[in-house]
Amino acid sequence: MRYSEAPEGIRIKCMDSIDRRRRQLIEWTGIYFQKSIQFLFITNAGGAVAILGFIGASAWARNNYFIKISLLSFAIGIIASGMMLFTLLIHTANLLRQLDQNISNFFNNKTSWEKFVKSDDERTRKEKITGLFMVIAFNAFLTGIYFGTRGLFN
Repeated sequence: MRYSEAPEGIRIKCMDSIDRRRRQLIEWTGIYFQKSIQFLFITNAGGAVAILGFIGASAWARNNYFIKISLLSFAIGIIASGMMLFTLLIHTANLLRQLDQNISNFFNNKTSWEKFVKSDDERTRKEKITGLFMVIAFNAFLTGIYFGTRGLFN
């Protein structure tokens, strides 16, 4: 059903649904930034600081291969956290831009409500690279812990 063909009650429901979805995407953008930074970036940075402190306090640690791998792992985790945030920003901004385009198309009778909802559902599922960076950052954290511990008891 096209916007111009819909009864007034349906139009109001469509506008409410669009408004809710738009506010949801804006809210998600803020949430993703806060939660991602708080967990992955801070845990990897904390691990790097701990390893750097240990290296600075111990001449033995400066020459330990496992400690160096641990520090490198935490650095990779920090970079992956930053890339995850960047991809979340780009993806969410694109979702919002495409939603605005679909809103315009819907109100100008260029698309039906069914196609409007279907395209939004399809766009939301496409993005996978953010998850890859999340897995890399988390695995880097675990790797850093493993090699740091191994270096201590080697």
